[in-house]
Amino acid sequence: MLQPYQAELGQGNVIRPEQISQLALGQTPEQVTFILGSPLLTGEQPRVRWLYPMYDTQTGYSNLTVYFVAGRVSSIEQQ
Repeated sequence: MLQPYQAELGQGNVIRPEQISQLALGQTPEQVTFILGSPLLTGEQPRVRWLYPMYDTQTGYSNLTVYFVAGRVSSIEQQ
């Protein structure tokens, strides 16, 4: 039986290690967006926390979370 073509629709951004290495404390949200693209999730406080889900074929899913204080990157966590 014939099936209609269904394009694979990936969501979010593919985050590469070299992009993560370009992140630094003190960067502005615009700089983070330039490096990583728009965040997939921002939670209830979009000015404070940005979440980038990531997938690695060896380790599976993980999250990169970027925190902001006063409009600058204050911490970066990879879980």
